[in-house]
Amino acid sequence: MRSVRNAVGAAGIVLMLVAGCAETPDPSGSSPDETASDVAGDNSTLSDRVLYTRVSLAAMRVRTVHLRGVIRVKARTVRMDMRIDLGSKAFTATVEEVGVGVFDVVGTGSEVYLKGDAGTWSRTNRELAERLTDKYVRLPSDSPLVTEPDRIKDLADMRELAEAVRDGERHRDAEVDGRRMIVLGGHDDTLGDMLLYIPAEGIALPARMTVGEGADTGITLDWLDFDQPVVARRPDPDRIVELAPGQRV
Repeated sequence: MRSVRNAVGAAGIVLMLVAGCAETPDPSGSSPDETASDVAGDNSTLSDRVLYTRVSLAAMRVRTVHLRGVIRVKARTVRMDMRIDLGSKAFTATVEEVGVGVFDVVGTGSEVYLKGDAGTWSRTNRELAERLTDKYVRLPSDSPLVTEPDRIKDLADMRELAEAVRDGERHRDAEVDGRRMIVLGGHDDTLGDMLLYIPAEGIALPARMTVGEGADTGITLDWLDFDQPVVARRPDPDRIVELAPGQRV
């Protein structure tokens, strides 16, 4: 069903866009204390060059991430909450399209499983609603519901975002959830104009990214925490539904 494909696909696209393996910047000319990735000081006093280097080095050390995002495309709003192991690329996610429903998604290696409740399936696939309620569908590798989220496997870290703001404009400080943020503006060939929010105090890991915050279109992505365990297990066999050849959700 197109609405399901849109919701899960939108989350996959956003996660693909925030991934990348930009080259590690050369910190020459800065002291080790200035550029150390684990320094939790006052980032607002750093020069743009040193701040950029510190962000990039901190991002290199991250092994797992917890992301939360909102994607608005005209009349559609998709919310996502995702935990990703950047090494194994295993992930768990909750994806909601407002007015459509909520889906749980689990990725384990090469397999992706999708689960929706009765209300969600009744709105998206009435034919299979009873069979699929509170079950996990193992999606075939060529399913449109896999091809976008599957790009999550290419995730590495946040260095590409740092690269995008490397030569960008430094904006006025802002607040995110009560924390003062340094706001760096930049441009990415895929994302377009963007803002990256770095905590003014503490480890210089990105806290938020915004793109295209217009009247009806925009992306807000928040990094909630880092290096917390990601539990992404294959569902129990009795909770997995195998689709017949050619059958789609």
